[in-house]
Amino acid sequence: MSLLATRMQKLRLLNPTFDSNMTRPCEYGALDFFVSQSDSGRSFVNPALAEAAMNSIGRTLEMPVIDYDAGVTVSNVRTCTIADQDNVSALYTVVFSTFGVGFTMVPSLHMNNDISYDHDFNRKMEKVIRALADALDVAAVATLAANRTQVFKDVLDYPVAGDTINADENSRFDILGDIDPIMRANCYPGQLHIVGNAGIDSLIRKLGQLGNQNAINKVLEYAGKTLHYTNNVLNETGKYATGYAVEDGNVGYLTRSGREYLRRLRIDTHEFDIVRMPLINLPVDTHYYRSLGDQSAVAGESSADMICNEKEYFGMELDIAFMVKYNSDPTTIAQPIIKFDIESLGTPRSAGIPVFNTN
Repeated sequence: MSLLATRMQKLRLLNPTFDSNMTRPCEYGALDFFVSQSDSGRSFVNPALAEAAMNSIGRTLEMPVIDYDAGVTVSNVRTCTIADQDNVSALYTVVFSTFGVGFTMVPSLHMNNDISYDHDFNRKMEKVIRALADALDVAAVATLAANRTQVFKDVLDYPVAGDTINADENSRFDILGDIDPIMRANCYPGQLHIVGNAGIDSLIRKLGQLGNQNAINKVLEYAGKTLHYTNNVLNETGKYATGYAVEDGNVGYLTRSGREYLRRLRIDTHEFDIVRMPLINLPVDTHYYRSLGDQSAVAGESSADMICNEKEYFGMELDIAFMVKYNSDPTTIAQPIIKFDIESLGTPRSAGIPVFNTN
């Protein structure tokens, strides 16, 4: 909507916080998970790797790795000859994706407007960062989905479809607790993170109602797990909740910057820099420049006289790689990520714990 709509025509009450809901952020749990994992003490993203990635623009970033060896034979007789056990090495290529947003400002447009320059700037900045955060969160969820385990050593009594553990209505209060032994069977016994949607939030709240002071204590179902919520984890048809269980220390991110951003170039009216952006908490390349030109069409009648005025340009870009620890053969070697979902409760909706009569 044009700034013409807010041009001073009658007395108005100025309240910059009244429209704050128009720029409210969501929860970007998948993005937050990758960022927090990279910043943790258990992260595989060490300072040397992060620096190499930051300066890798124009080059291919590769990491030497050793493949899994399933060919070790355990002998049942003593021998004088010791067999070779040579490793097979490989190079893992880091794949970056680019995300960018930006906006413009015409400073003199605010000379006769109730909306101040700062108010307009802040709202524009907030909305582009929000859009960037959402796009990055979608990419983080896609990384979890693409790297979910295809191998299950033991799924207890749960069916698996599309590399996803399916919990029905009767087992919906048990799946969070059963994820631990399923992960342990895949040789991932460490602390678990759950990245889930509103259905997972709903489930946790119901389990919380069956806590220490109740006849049925379900707190242990989610005890010890770190929860990350996002509305970008989508339910398939007929599902009530969907989530990803990930062992701590197995995911991270790398970013890289452009050449002029690394140089912090200042030339003519152009300024390049690298800024850690709020909300997403990531280093972002920033590009600012100014121009002088005809701005008379920017805001209709409000800018009709502006035929030679200043315009500011604010751009933000980043190259990022969301990463999961190396797996040389995901079709035969378990990944540290399990996708699970829960069937919809149906109609009429029953939120209670199933009760079974026995003799």
